[in-house]
Amino acid sequence: STGLGRLHLVQSAEHLSRAGVDVEVVQGWVPRFLPETAINLLGRCVNSKHLAAGMKKRQMPSFPRKNVHSCACAEFLTQGLFILNRVGLLGRGKAAKLGWALFGHSSARYIGDQDIFHVRSGAGRGGAIETARRKNVKVIVDHSIAHPAFLENALRKDFDRFNLPLSITRDDPFWRSIITDCQEGDLILVNSDFVKETFLAEGFPAERIAVVYLGVREDFFGLKRDYRIDGSVELLFTGGFGIRKGAQYLIPALEHLVNKGVDLRMTVVGAFDEAKELIANSTLGSKLNCVGFIPQDDLKRYLAKADIYLFPSLGEGCASSGMEAMAAGLPVITTKESGLPIIHGENGWLIPSKSEEAISEAVAHLVVNKKLQKRLGQQAKKTISDNFTWSHYARNVSGIYESLSG
Repeated sequence: STGLGRLHLVQSAEHLSRAGVDVEVVQGWVPRFLPETAINLLGRCVNSKHLAAGMKKRQMPSFPRKNVHSCACAEFLTQGLFILNRVGLLGRGKAAKLGWALFGHSSARYIGDQDIFHVRSGAGRGGAIETARRKNVKVIVDHSIAHPAFLENALRKDFDRFNLPLSITRDDPFWRSIITDCQEGDLILVNSDFVKETFLAEGFPAERIAVVYLGVREDFFGLKRDYRIDGSVELLFTGGFGIRKGAQYLIPALEHLVNKGVDLRMTVVGAFDEAKELIANSTLGSKLNCVGFIPQDDLKRYLAKADIYLFPSLGEGCASSGMEAMAAGLPVITTKESGLPIIHGENGWLIPSKSEEAISEAVAHLVVNKKLQKRLGQQAKKTISDNFTWSHYARNVSGIYESLSG
């Protein structure tokens, strides 16, 4: 059960199916006949600029139609709740909690004689997990970001500094329902050792938490082939560029490097609405290029030409964008909080979070150490290709299924 959205669970189901697991998938709305223009027009009404691209990722053409179930009504009703939120009639946390409970209630009718109910955290409300329990179906709750208590502690000061609302809190109604799902599942499946650590810190027993890193598409492997730097150092960030991702520390760090005479160019690929004020007030000028949203396949050319990948996140699960950069063979500068499978100095460069100085020092160090830069990139690629393909993921998760149901 993917919940409202998609996350990684559509890919998970596809690769599990290829590995021989009998899978049914419960999603929200899966449009089959509407043209992209009509879907994007609808997206404008619900404040989603790239709705058609998101909907396309829900399509499962290799799956039997009978194994894909759509809870479209629940999703449309949830969008109505979010409209009430935008006009000030309903809090966002309450809107999300109600919407996901509607989805859970709608999804429960598909739970029957299966062995495992693999559900995205939050989508077990509305009686979904309760139904699985009543029918003796084991429950795996899939959770892919740090515990909300950790995130609240990590983000509060920065969001307050920029007068932005922080929705990820332990008291938010929606996040409380997510943690309730995690408490009620037979097993919590998380996507990094870092996420597991944040749950252990909140008292969750280690034996109820399994770690399986997500896979990376194999066409991203080894995109970086030329490690020579001719002219400006090409720096790259991919994904949503905002406060949680460390934009407020990254931009000043780069300004410091430029003032010190480092010839660099920073490219940001992904949405950057939250960082628009930071970008507008930056002295980087043309040295900062914000591309915005692009299709996934177009991302590969940016990974191929970049010299260093920067990802100073304050809190993730395991950043898929960082996994792709590692797979491509880029030297990655990041934080422990990114969740990436990096050993400092071996297959990447770890820095403390919330440190402009650490970012600028790490970039300067890699720029002048060409052999280190190349070695980190090549080892990063080897780490992903040897351990974190979708085949690895499917094998690991199917093993968990067998142990839980047998």
